[in-house]
Amino acid sequence: MPPEEFGFDIARFPSSNIATVLCGIVGYPGLNVQHTYIVHCARKVASGIELRSRFWLAYHIRFNTVSPQSIINKIANAAIVKKCIINKKIAKSMAYHCAQEYHNLAKILPHLYKNYGCTRF
Repeated sequence: MPPEEFGFDIARFPSSNIATVLCGIVGYPGLNVQHTYIVHCARKVASGIELRSRFWLAYHIRFNTVSPQSIINKIANAAIVKKCIINKKIAKSMAYHCAQEYHNLAKILPHLYKNYGCTRF
């Protein structure tokens, strides 16, 4: 999803040393539902890049098999329903997952960049 659709002003990226911003909406394909907005922002730093990620868990829940204005989507977006679906355990699991993923990336990406990377950043 283009960063502009998430509200980013890409004209400001160069002055902030932003190499790239990846945006998306994730969900459960089997249920055809979207539920979480994600942004990964790569900023150029002296030693390479710094990756910052943000997740909006249950920001806007949407069952794609019905109209956005359907009662199902309205109920799914009620605060009490969101609180039941995305509880503290889910949020903690997401934070743990990210820490593991970024730890693994920190181990493999320098080698990959050294062998296959470019200097376009």
